[in-house]
Amino acid sequence: MKNVKPSDTYSFALVGHAGDGKTSLGEAILHASGARSTLGRVADGSSCLNHLPEERERQHTISSSIYAFDWGDRHLTLVDTPGDSNFQAEGRIALHALDGAVLVLSAASGAKVGTQRMAAAARALDLPMLAFVAGIDREHADFDAAVESLRGLDLKPAVLTLPIGAE
Repeated sequence: MKNVKPSDTYSFALVGHAGDGKTSLGEAILHASGARSTLGRVADGSSCLNHLPEERERQHTISSSIYAFDWGDRHLTLVDTPGDSNFQAEGRIALHALDGAVLVLSAASGAKVGTQRMAAAARALDLPMLAFVAGIDREHADFDAAVESLRGLDLKPAVLTLPIGAE
């Protein structure tokens, strides 16, 4: 880690419902930033964010993982939070110490209960939040319906990037 001013240090959490792609997005961010030379995958157990044996076996996050890395002139701290309702409280607690949240939702199923809970927790703390629609390459993926489902959470999404094609 290089010497970075506190004003150039940011921390954010990946939050949402279980199985919607938070850990996969985190792995892609780490790979794209150069923090990891290989792209970790949940399905094959190579994810550095799912480090517990139980997480690798079940292919689900059960405890928050923290990964600090440099990207350009910034130092970032990524927190991958559990989406399962049995472990989601840990993610809600982590939000108190962070600068923002990335709300991850599935293109195939849109916002679900876990998405709603984490969005409400971030809003209650007045945290800046952006949404990321994951899994647009899956069968039955519908980007527009996923974005529309955010309106049901009293969020006002502004689409910045559109996917090319469907499924």
